Amino acid sequence: MVQTAKRLRRWQLAAAGGICVPAVVYAAVMGGQGEHMLLPLAVGLGTISTSAQAASVRQASFLSVAWPALWWPLLYSASVDAAEVAPDRFVDPYLARLDARFLRLGPDRMPAWALGGAWEEVANVFYISFYAVIPLALAWAWLRRGEVAALRFGLGLLATLAACSTLWLAFPAGGYHSTGSPTSAAWGPATAIARAVYATHPHYAAAFPSSHVALSVSTAALLGLHGAGWGWLAWALGVSFATVYGQYHYLVDVPPGWAVGLAVAAAVWWVSPVSGDHAPPG
Repeated sequence: MVQTAKRLRRWQLAAAGGICVPAVVYAAVMGGQGEHMLLPLAVGLGTISTSAQAASVRQASFLSVAWPALWWPLLYSASVDAAEVAPDRFVDPYLARLDARFLRLGPDRMPAWALGGAWEEVANVFYISFYAVIPLALAWAWLRRGEVAALRFGLGLLATLAACSTLWLAFPAGGYHSTGSPTSAAWGPATAIARAVYATHPHYAAAFPSSHVALSVSTAALLGLHGAGWGWLAWALGVSFATVYGQYHYLVDVPPGWAVGLAVAAAVWWVSPVSGDHAPPG
C-alpha cells in the first residue's frame, strides 16, 4: 500500500503540472497581461509546490491527501478571462448555431422548453452541488476507504482538470455567458448562487469541453468503483443538464466532458486498481 500511495502521489504531481502549463501558455497566446499571466502562474506553482510537499509526506495526513480538493477552487478563479483578452474568439458562432438547432432556442437564447420556477431551482441545485460533491467525495474516500482511495480521488480531480486545460488550449471557444439562467432570475437561493458564480468568474473555463461535466463524471465513476453506488452517474447527468439549461455551456461541450471524465476514471483505475484497497482501522 505504501508503494501504491507513492505512485499515486507521483501521478498527482504530473497532473498538477498538466494544469498550470496550459493555463500559462493560453494566457500568453491570447495576449494576456498583468493578472491574466500572474494568476495562472502563481496558482500553478502553488499547486505543484503543495503536491511536492504532499509527495514527501511519509505518513498519511489530511494535507497529504486533501490538497487537490483545497486547491481546485483557486484553479477555477485563476483562469484567464478570454472575454477580456480576445472577445472575438470567446464565443464561437458555429457552436452557437449548433445549439440553436438542437435546443430550439428562442429569441432570448433560452430553450423553447424553459422550465421556470421551482424546476429551474432544481436545475441550479445540480449546478452548484458540483462545488460541494467533489471535495466531499474525496473526504468520504479518506474516511471510509483510507489513504490510497483518497489519493485516487485526488488524482482523478487533477487529471480531469489537466485534460480539460489541454483541450481548452487546442479549442479556445467559450460558452454562452451572456445572462445565465435568466428565466427565473430571482427564484430561490440556488439560482442566486449560480448567478453569482457566473457573474464573478466569466472566464475561459466555460469552454469546450465542460470541466463541470468532466469533473462530475470522473467523480461519479470513481464513487461507483469504490462502492458508493452507480447512481452518482445520474447526478452527473443532472449536472450536465444544468450546465446547458443555465446557459453556462453549449450542448456540444457536454459529450466531450463525459468522454474525458470516463477516460480519467479508467486511467486512474489502470494506475491503481481498487481491488487491493482496505478500509482504515476503526
